[in-house]
Amino acid sequence: MKKIYIQLIIMGLLSLLLLGGGIFSYSRKKADNHSGSTSQTKQQQTQQQLFENKEHNITFISYTQDKEKITLFFKENKWQNKESAYFPLDQSKASAIASILTNLTYYEKFPISSGSLADYGLQNPSFTMNFQTNNGKKECISFGDINGVTGYQYCLVDNRDFVYMIDASIVNSLSLDRDALMLYDSLPSSTASNVIKLTLKSEKGTYQCTYSENGSTQQYAVYPWQETSKRQDRALDTSSFSSFLSGICSMKIAKCINYKPTKKDLKNYGLTGKNTCKATIAYQLEQEQDTSGDDNSQVVTEPEYEHNQYEIVIGKNYNKEYAYMTFSQSDYVYCIDKQTADTIRSFSPSNYEPLDVCVIPLDTVDSLDVYVGDKEHFTISRGSVAATDEYGSKTVEYLYYKDKKEIDSNLFETIYDRFTSMKAEKKVKETDTAKQKLVLQVIFHRNTEQFQEMTLSFYTYDANYYVAEFNGHANLLVNRMDVEHFINSL
Repeated sequence: MKKIYIQLIIMGLLSLLLLGGGIFSYSRKKADNHSGSTSQTKQQQTQQQLFENKEHNITFISYTQDKEKITLFFKENKWQNKESAYFPLDQSKASAIASILTNLTYYEKFPISSGSLADYGLQNPSFTMNFQTNNGKKECISFGDINGVTGYQYCLVDNRDFVYMIDASIVNSLSLDRDALMLYDSLPSSTASNVIKLTLKSEKGTYQCTYSENGSTQQYAVYPWQETSKRQDRALDTSSFSSFLSGICSMKIAKCINYKPTKKDLKNYGLTGKNTCKATIAYQLEQEQDTSGDDNSQVVTEPEYEHNQYEIVIGKNYNKEYAYMTFSQSDYVYCIDKQTADTIRSFSPSNYEPLDVCVIPLDTVDSLDVYVGDKEHFTISRGSVAATDEYGSKTVEYLYYKDKKEIDSNLFETIYDRFTSMKAEKKVKETDTAKQKLVLQVIFHRNTEQFQEMTLSFYTYDANYYVAEFNGHANLLVNRMDVEHFINSL
């Protein structure tokens, strides 16, 4: 009896092992049974032609992408799009799809009967494409899952008894949406670094922003961007304004909505009339030059630039997701992000003015006249003498003086750094300082052709702030503690 029990136990274990092996084998079917030889690379495996239509040209292609039907047909010696016949089609992309289908190869095939279509993701394919050749032969190919071991993708061709394994990257090259197939314009190759002028016209006003390499405003000699449409130039903070320019130049286009719009179309998009926003961008591109001399030596030449300009128009009408935009020399109306459109429409130079109280390069300043209230005055100056270094080379040595008494250079640089690093906390309207009490004044005497004398003054404003006046502009409020700390350090 005991022997029979042992035999039954052994038979039960064998049954479990066989059953488990079957389940394991079935679960591995997609990964192992049809994975090809895992010891072979894709390049080593022999590829077979999937369709025998190389001698016949494909003339019709149809598929659905992003719930939109795409129908391409070859007529009058060019590819055309049935659903968007009035949009120019990118012939190279349509031809590429036809070429991929013509030359499509597979790595391995196996009978459909070896498993259900659901095992390979082919019961509900992720992508299906129909096409026809010029001899009338029609084909339909469906794409399923990607094999986890080989990285190949399962596909099925109608009226065939096999599942094929192909390169998984094929689908991405075939499944182009309408926007990817169309031949659209692109914005000119301007960047924040090559734009030299921006003119913005919107319901907020007209602003002209100009780039000058050496700075051109009396208030901030080191800021290259100025807003110059008013009587007095206003400096623009380099970092924040450059970011604004980048947003215009690299504007992301969501999609194209119209080609060769009529006047009525433009009106419906809000792209005509007074409330449009127009941005005119002038930019320059450096030209390549031949710098070789007659004797093959290098010739140093000044760079030459090609100057270009284009205009972006943003409509006043928005839909639920996008704003409408077009630009000069374009036959299209595009959709752009509403936030991008709002940022451009709402531009105001006051949002980009620097909060630096005073920024002047140290090497341009020869002396400072410092007035503390109406009681104390002293001058800090810098001079130079010829010197020779330890190697015998001639150099320049700088000497610093306070009221003609020589001082350590660190004192001059410390004082200079403290007030040039001051930041305003608020901006206000221009303040009349005639009736305010002068707290501190610094006059910069500079060794430059422009702005040889620049004056920074601090006046009382309220219990928390002094107003900083720089060359007649008094609109920045500085914390009283920062100014008083500076005075106490003198």
